[in-house]
Amino acid sequence: MSAALAAIPPYQSDSIPAVVAVEELPSYEDARAEATASRRRRSAPIPFATYIDAHHRRTTTSDVRRPDPYISERSFHIRTTKGVAWLTMTLRSRATSAKYLPLYCDRDVIRGNVTLELQETMRLKAIVLKYRCVISGQIQQVVLDKEQNIWPQDSAQTGFLPRGKHVMPIEFPIPHEVPNPRRPGQMIDLPPTFTEGGGSAVYIDYMFSVSLRKPRLNMSRKITTEVGYYPRTVCGAPSLLRSLAYENNTSLLGPELDPSGWRILPSVNTPRTVFETRVILIEYTLAIAEPLSFAIGGSIPVFLTIKSPESQALDIAASRADVRLRRVVGVGRRNTSCKHIARAVFRPYERIGRANEDTRCLQGEISIPKGTTPSFTWLDVTLRYDIALYSPTIAEPTVASTPAFLSSGNPLHSEKVVVTAASPRHGSGDLLSSLPPAYGL
Repeated sequence: MSAALAAIPPYQSDSIPAVVAVEELPSYEDARAEATASRRRRSAPIPFATYIDAHHRRTTTSDVRRPDPYISERSFHIRTTKGVAWLTMTLRSRATSAKYLPLYCDRDVIRGNVTLELQETMRLKAIVLKYRCVISGQIQQVVLDKEQNIWPQDSAQTGFLPRGKHVMPIEFPIPHEVPNPRRPGQMIDLPPTFTEGGGSAVYIDYMFSVSLRKPRLNMSRKITTEVGYYPRTVCGAPSLLRSLAYENNTSLLGPELDPSGWRILPSVNTPRTVFETRVILIEYTLAIAEPLSFAIGGSIPVFLTIKSPESQALDIAASRADVRLRRVVGVGRRNTSCKHIARAVFRPYERIGRANEDTRCLQGEISIPKGTTPSFTWLDVTLRYDIALYSPTIAEPTVASTPAFLSSGNPLHSEKVVVTAASPRHGSGDLLSSLPPAYGL
């Protein structure tokens, strides 16, 4: 069945305190500390809010007002040692719980408020919101740095913020693209939040902050939090016959009955393998559902045809069919790492017509894990996925009646696929049911 919506897990921020306590501030002019609500270590992922707009599915008219997608609210504070919050930044977002870090999509607007509880008049130059994207790896690069002053103009002219409670709304549009540093005059889409350790280490972090900027040499007060950012990407629509199968909850038709719905890869033969005293060949033909793009939390339909003149080897090959979803991260030209994140589950498929004794047909699917980040490319950083077909090797058995299989190291064939945030069934304006991992995988 197709994925209703892409599903992606949370940045669990249980290790990140919702409030940050700092030393007593007897005077707001005392520049002894800057409070930061950002995490000190990389945390786990954040769930994305489920959001399906029924009106959007029924109409495309521009005058339909979409419901507010933000379902959670989280506050960050600067407190005195007595626990009194005098500066608070509250953000509403798509995160499913207030215990998770804020979460946004491209073209979202960051909403919330900044609250000051002043016991005495404060001297100020500006109250500035800042949204940044920093890519770290072998070198660190700031690819986005956008500011907005939210201090009312009439108060800013005096340079003083009176004693009492002040609440200032946050309405900060999130840009979805920036100038391409390698192609002047062109724009490039911003990448998603991303963390990759090991040899291909790269970190794509988004941060949002509020700063109270003081005059002269007085230190500014600042609250900073990391936020999740994920562009809305949509996979291609399935073939008509596959769509009908999904709608009617029936089995998918194979490539022989729905040729436009499948990408049939060239047949490949296993290397010659010694099976007891014989040398045999096994031929594999893999078909992947078209188009080759699939939503997170959904599945990738596959068909596998196996041929061999040796019936025992054919049965074993069919029972150990090995097709996997592989995640490949590239940083630069040579620095590449890959790992398998899912494996196909198969069942027999009866083809129309007379069955061949030397052939086995399998129908299967690969479930895309909810912790998957959508495919993307940002300059030298690439995250891609492919379907890899592996051939088990029939080894000389220790007991003649129980032949064993050994997985070969390299795939017989691989085909690139695109992993997206949502399916066309729900449209690009609809959100994911949860969000890809941002940190700590």
